[in-house]
Amino acid sequence: MHREVTDYIIGYISRTRKNSQRVIQMLLEEEGVEGIDPSHGTILSVLLENDDPMQMKEIARMTRRDKSTITSLVNRLEQEGYVEKVKSSEDRRVTYIELTERGLALKEPFFRISNRLIEIAYGEFEPEERLVLLRLLKKMNKSFYQALSDTR
Repeated sequence: MHREVTDYIIGYISRTRKNSQRVIQMLLEEEGVEGIDPSHGTILSVLLENDDPMQMKEIARMTRRDKSTITSLVNRLEQEGYVEKVKSSEDRRVTYIELTERGLALKEPFFRISNRLIEIAYGEFEPEERLVLLRLLKKMNKSFYQALSDTR
């Protein structure tokens, strides 16, 4: 296979990510949601889908992100008034993250944005094409994870 083809694939993945972030930002603006970046989406998704407050380590595990990254994103969400940190009544060393009223109000707009993003992203795909794409991306990510674990 020509190097051009492989370069195009990585380039398209990069451009796809960048364009998806721009579309998410556009949809957030259309919904009138302020103070949130596309990078907050997975955290909000986890919190909106779970009724109970969650620890940072739980959010990190569920979003497959480093705890330090989650901490930074949660701090920004807290500054914007979407979440708050609450100490456990049983163990003061444990802190939970929970949605505020402002955060809870995101539920409907958030799911509208999510559904619209899926429509935009997969609108031209046949159902079986979605499965093939997912399988191939999982395979590529497995290769990247392997390369990263080999260097540690």
